[in-house]
Amino acid sequence: LAAVAVAVYVLWPGPGNAEFESIAVLPFANLSATPEDDYLVNGFKEELVQTLHRIDGLTVINVRLEPAADARQSSVDTVLYGSLQRSGDVLKVSYTIEQPVDGKTLAAGDVSGSLDELFQLQEQLAQAVQAELYPGVTQVLVSRSRPASAMAYNEYMLGAFAFDRRGQPGNLEEAIRRFEATIDLDPQYGPAYLQLATAHALLPDYRGADLAESNAEALATVDLGIEMDPNIEAAAGAVYGFVYHKEKRWAESEAAYKRAVNAQFVDANAFNWYSRMLGSVGDLHGSLRIARRGIDLAPDSAVLNSRVAMVYTWLGENDAALRYFDRANALGADGSTHLMAYALLLSRMGNVEASYTATQTVIDLEGVGGEWVDPVFAALADPALSLDALAAVDAASEKRELTAQVEVVVRTFLGDVDGAMDIARRLEEPGEVFEMDLLYTPELRALREHPEFPGLMRRLGVLSYWRANNCVFMDGDVSCPDA
Repeated sequence: LAAVAVAVYVLWPGPGNAEFESIAVLPFANLSATPEDDYLVNGFKEELVQTLHRIDGLTVINVRLEPAADARQSSVDTVLYGSLQRSGDVLKVSYTIEQPVDGKTLAAGDVSGSLDELFQLQEQLAQAVQAELYPGVTQVLVSRSRPASAMAYNEYMLGAFAFDRRGQPGNLEEAIRRFEATIDLDPQYGPAYLQLATAHALLPDYRGADLAESNAEALATVDLGIEMDPNIEAAAGAVYGFVYHKEKRWAESEAAYKRAVNAQFVDANAFNWYSRMLGSVGDLHGSLRIARRGIDLAPDSAVLNSRVAMVYTWLGENDAALRYFDRANALGADGSTHLMAYALLLSRMGNVEASYTATQTVIDLEGVGGEWVDPVFAALADPALSLDALAAVDAASEKRELTAQVEVVVRTFLGDVDGAMDIARRLEEPGEVFEMDLLYTPELRALREHPEFPGLMRRLGVLSYWRANNCVFMDGDVSCPDA
């Protein structure tokens, strides 16, 4: 859950109070034996994590990977386990704090109450854990940080749970319904507007919705949210940045993203989107730097780990890319862009069989024909078969069985750079036909050396961005000064 969406308390420890410097919060267990309570379990854990994040000097690792060995590898001072059990409308949330090296229990406790007392239970849990770690620390309630009722907050948590899993069928629509319900119950709760606007902005990517309509709806939603709750104004820059990015208004996009990633309460996804924007104009090192900042905030984010893996892939740093792909995969990263980048890396590293498997997974995910796959992989092994492979690619393209991002890479691989440039020109269409940072990969160097590439960059507004930011395009590579 985004910090902007769930921030509840700001903790101000006095000097010398700290007993520990770091803690890993492991996944809470659902002891209710019903998956319908998973969102409650997730909500309690994330509320606690965000509260602990506000303790000055305490490093908090939010762990999604099991088992506890993962926490021990992070060299933390303490590990926190939790569980939730629901019986009717009564909730019991338990916690245990241990030393990771020897498993010694440092503290344990629980809070319990009715579902109607959800807010109070979360506060009690945060206060209890805080008291164990930092005795004497006081808490200050952040104004308008929660909806006005438990019912509204329940809708919000259900929406956040679905949105976090938006790659699964129907979840994005479910998130939109839940966020709208939250706003109906509490029209002044800004985080719900922020999440709803983000969901609308993503509809073209996930559902093929009309770009202009979705962008307009996203901006109207977030503007209304700022009017109702000015506290979200800085974090809302992520929505503006994403919309401007899709419109190729690079300078405005970057300015909005900078506001978002430097906000007091920030959605970790803002770092993902800002990283994508910098990658789109070829600043891969800047893209990596921003993505790594996001990882520091949300080390267990599948999206951010995938993003870092992809940027390392574009930079040609294979070992680092593979490490982050392994972590992202373990965290549940999915989607065709993630999988095709992974397939590209595996092919580059000589693991052709695994690359083939990842490619087939994308074909199955998108539900399209894959007759082109075998000829292309055969041509990669034997360039003499390139013409046969191109014929298969042409046939698949006519049937609309190839995404633009796959076709531009495959055609460049097979030596059809003019054909790849035809695909790249589609970037001049409204929206984002494919993620532009793909243009700067080692495999697409021949495309960057095409005589029409500079003109394409000029028409896309990238050349103006380079000039304004003292970036240099030379020998097919982009170099920008560190921000």
